[in-house]
Amino acid sequence: HFSSRRSWPTDFPPVTGASPPLLTHSLSSLSLFDFLESSRETRVRSARLKRGEKECLAESTIPNKGEKEWWESAVFCQTCAGAMSRGEGVHKAHMPAHKPAPAHRARRDGGGGIAGNARLLYTLDDFKPSGVCRTLWSFAQVGFMPESGLVERLMTRSSFIIKDFDANQVAVFIWSLASLNVKPRQLITDKLMGRFVEISGHFSARNLADVMFSVARLELKLEDRFLRTFEARAIKQVKSFQAHETSLLLWSLANLGVNGRTELVQKLSKRVPPIVGDLSPQELSNLLVALATFGAQVEEAEEKLLLEAVEKSMERLQPGDFVDTLWAVNELGLKAPGNVWGITMNRKCSMFAEDLEVAQLLRLLQAFAAVKVDPNEAVSEQVQRKLCLKALELGEREVKAAVTACAAFSAFAPQGGFEVRMAGRVAETMSHSSTPDILATLMGLATIHLRNVEEGFDQWVCNLLAERSPEMSLQDTLNALWIISKIGLHPPAHTLALLKKAETASRTPSKESPTLRPIRQNSSSRDSPLHRPPSDSPISQRAKSPAFS
Repeated sequence: HFSSRRSWPTDFPPVTGASPPLLTHSLSSLSLFDFLESSRETRVRSARLKRGEKECLAESTIPNKGEKEWWESAVFCQTCAGAMSRGEGVHKAHMPAHKPAPAHRARRDGGGGIAGNARLLYTLDDFKPSGVCRTLWSFAQVGFMPESGLVERLMTRSSFIIKDFDANQVAVFIWSLASLNVKPRQLITDKLMGRFVEISGHFSARNLADVMFSVARLELKLEDRFLRTFEARAIKQVKSFQAHETSLLLWSLANLGVNGRTELVQKLSKRVPPIVGDLSPQELSNLLVALATFGAQVEEAEEKLLLEAVEKSMERLQPGDFVDTLWAVNELGLKAPGNVWGITMNRKCSMFAEDLEVAQLLRLLQAFAAVKVDPNEAVSEQVQRKLCLKALELGEREVKAAVTACAAFSAFAPQGGFEVRMAGRVAETMSHSSTPDILATLMGLATIHLRNVEEGFDQWVCNLLAERSPEMSLQDTLNALWIISKIGLHPPAHTLALLKKAETASRTPSKESPTLRPIRQNSSSRDSPLHRPPSDSPISQRAKSPAFS
């Protein structure tokens, strides 16, 4: 869920010397062999790579110092050739830079990778800052994960020369690591942050956005000095951020747990209305998620712009972005037109609902409830089947969210024993929950027509209500009695006596029957889709960055 799917800026320093500036071209618009043909010096090697001769680079002589810049480009071309020979291509649409390459690709490189890595390792100790940055950027740009030994050597070499990095090289280096999902050692992180502080005045708006994206992506441990320096520089550059950079920076700050009331976030948020129309669907999704995580207050004029932008991009949103966008719309309190969105939501969700993670499924159910649209039969069946399959992984919060969300739908029909599986998880996970949470969840089970419960669940409910009855308010007592009658429980005499006693002790008993309302979660970073935790662990809250809090 990242919006950095773009080639590196064309102002990357060109290769110096006699060798051609190969890496200044954009791979997004050139095929591999057009890319190679840009240099007469590499034409012969290109032809040999086309024929699949793996030994072509092994036969070459070890480059001397004057040829090292060309050699780095050759290794990059060789990597591309290996991908092309397997029919994978190098277009960024097929090999997004933000995803690490599968491990098996590094092991079966068809372009002479073993010889290339050996030759690269031979010359690494002499690499200058531009060589290290360009080599890592090359691997990241084509989504190729090099061998661990090569990465370690590159990290070792970089630790000695980070002090000579310029602003663009710092951004290139850390962005490449984030794209390859390589987390550097703390020593390298400290040196990078120190170098950033030293030359902070030279970072452009794009550099700042990419640096903060990389920091958030790698979850680096940061120093207060770096964060204060970054904030000061970013505030000066606020007017220079383009639309996608603003979205990316806000997403990164939200992912780090930054306080939404800081000056930087407030200034960036004020730039949202003019840029909404210039964002891609994914960038719009990132922006909405960030605003929702910050707990931003959306004015009426801004609400109209955001809803119009979401409606235009709904068809083009990927499954994960689609769910996150609906979650953000719900959290921001936007008055989404459910009658207009309902058909699109059901049609899109019926194609991918079963493939979503549990946390995404729960956000999807809450989004349907927020716009007052019932999932159609296909979506409901997929959601219930997936939740039943993952029932043992559901914790207390997940069980409560699933039950209360399903109960909010007027036409919800349990299938495949869904209500029985959820009842079992309620008994297993909610014994120590608060009384209001337990009652809300039990009311949800009663609303979705829980019948024929197992004897163990019947006994668990009765004992729990008897235990909690002294602390129940009048409304809680009425809710408990309604649950018992709705589910059809047969409580023992002492349980019913305790409930009756709590009811009669109230000053003004109410005759109104309890009504079930979906419980709206407060907007906070722990509920945000930014922090996708493993489904088998409780959702955790990130610590906020000290310099921004």
